[in-house]
Order: sequence, then structure tokens, then C-alpha cells
Amino acid sequence: MENTRFKANDNFAISEVAGETVIVPVSDSVDTLNNLFVLNETGAFIINMMNEGKNLGEIADALVASYEIDRETALNDASEYAKRAVERGFFTVEQ
Repeated sequence: MENTRFKANDNFAISEVAGETVIVPVSDSVDTLNNLFVLNETGAFIINMMNEGKNLGEIADALVASYEIDRETALNDASEYAKRAVERGFFTVEQ
């Protein structure tokens, strides 16, 4: 589990808008604007690290260093957030 890495889906873009990190569908259709996702600080941290190719263990270590939480909690939080990102189609699991 800790060695799991992710690949960003080319149909979405991660961007900063007015100081917020958002995930935006890349499409010519205006209808897709309803699928804009605004991330909180921790979510943005995790998503950006996933986008950089970091594995879950590396993300957990960075969370521990940045947010002063224990490693088990960090790994569980990173895993859960990554799971939701994959379920929503933002990322795929790399083999």
C-alpha cells in the first residue's frame, strides 16, 4: 500500500484560482463546470503530491512533517483521500 503511486487523468486539471486549489474537468462543454472541485488545504497538499508522482508512504511522511500528526493517521488520511480521488476519476493507480 505505501508504495502505491498514481497517474493524473488528462481529462482534469489541477489549478489555483483566487487562492483556492481546484480540480477542473478539461472539456469544451459548459455543462462540465458543475463538476468543479474545490480542495481544502490538506486535500490540496495530498493531491499535489499525488500529481508529482509521490507514493502513499512519501505523502504520509510529508503530512507528518507538515501537520504534526502521527504516521498511522497520515497514512490512513492519504490512503482515504487517494481512494476518493481515484473513485472520482481524477487519478488512476499505477501498476
